[in-house]
Amino acid sequence: MKSKIILYSVILTIILTILLSLMVNTVEAGIGKLDVSEEQILQKHSTHIFTATIINKSSVFIEGKGVITYLNLTIHKWYKKVVELPKIVVYHFGGDVKVGNVTISERCLYVWPFGVERYRIGDKVKIYAELQEKGLLYINKLIVLEKSTTSESTDPDYIYEEDGLGFATWLNIIWVDLPVTYYINEEGTPDIPGTEEFQAIINAFQTWEDDSYSYIDFTYGGITSREPGVKDGVNVVGWVPNIDGPGRVAVRTILLDWGVDRILEMDIQFDDAEDWGIGSGSWLDVQTVATHEVGHFLGLDDLYSSDNSDKVMYAYVYKGLIKRTLTLGDARGVRYLYPIVSRPVVSIVYPQSGDTVSGIVEIQADVSSLVTISSVGYRVYDSSYDTGRQLMYYDSSLGLWIGYWDSSTAPSETYYNIRVIALNEYEISSEPDQIYVYLTSSPITD
Repeated sequence: MKSKIILYSVILTIILTILLSLMVNTVEAGIGKLDVSEEQILQKHSTHIFTATIINKSSVFIEGKGVITYLNLTIHKWYKKVVELPKIVVYHFGGDVKVGNVTISERCLYVWPFGVERYRIGDKVKIYAELQEKGLLYINKLIVLEKSTTSESTDPDYIYEEDGLGFATWLNIIWVDLPVTYYINEEGTPDIPGTEEFQAIINAFQTWEDDSYSYIDFTYGGITSREPGVKDGVNVVGWVPNIDGPGRVAVRTILLDWGVDRILEMDIQFDDAEDWGIGSGSWLDVQTVATHEVGHFLGLDDLYSSDNSDKVMYAYVYKGLIKRTLTLGDARGVRYLYPIVSRPVVSIVYPQSGDTVSGIVEIQADVSSLVTISSVGYRVYDSSYDTGRQLMYYDSSLGLWIGYWDSSTAPSETYYNIRVIALNEYEISSEPDQIYVYLTSSPITD
């Protein structure tokens, strides 16, 4: 009996040790957590690790090199500092910068676990950085720890990942002049014999074009000697010698030119410092990565939540990953931008923007559509509170869609945004209708 008690005690001690180890070796992040393997890789490749608040940012565009964004920070705590620097200057690839009358915009696909989460001015972040020439710190990983307390507003012209539809829009402009012709730089990559990488890129464009409920149309123009990343009026896809070395940015899409309502030029650059191949192996699959980048080419943005890790537009990739088929969320994205039938139209009837609300808030929305509506959902949020997408029901007596928000779950005496989005039977989304309300804890009397 005594030996059994000792055995049980040993087993319990082992279990508790494992659990404590998992707890200790987990790093809190803005979206999910870093596990021990991620932390170990980032520690190995980073010379400086610290928490900070983002005060400001500025971006520059270098033709052929892309967009580089510099961050102005207030540093709170150092976790690793290999060498003292007279001035802390940190940067990452990607961002938006105005050149003449045009804003050049860039999105990057990162090799796990590196990457820059979506951030904004005022956010508290944790940064893993690597010392470069001239004393600059290149961001290996940026994690949002706390969002800015400034009241968060969103643009009704955009769909955001937090809207819960499985996609997000990058641009509020699209390709208008169809078909869109693209070319592939003749050099390809030396990692792959022959021209299989060209066919993989063509297949990636075709994957999006094949969606039955969108009208996007591409034409492959052939190979070219033109290089991607140069503003020359030609859409070029190809490999460049070195973006940031192996294991970080795998590929990037650069919006080089656009008009008032349309995209005019966009290029895609693959980093030849990475290992490339076809299919699953100890390399990055060209078609998997290209399919993600063509999503940007259409106007879709990255997704960061682990809930969307199955999506083509998820922001991270790794060697051996095969993801060549659109999920429903990805398909909703291309259908929103290029719908075969008109989008549904949503109008929030109640509350009205600027109203004061309390208790159980009834949200009423009018939805019109040429085809059957499959679902309507509302979302209530500010910088520190978010209901996520909540389904509404149709009240035939009112001819309206109804949802109920229990505002007791939210801090009072502050403003909240309410967004309502509808989906039709083809999974084509409406543009969001958006209002703001003031939530009070006091009873409201007529």
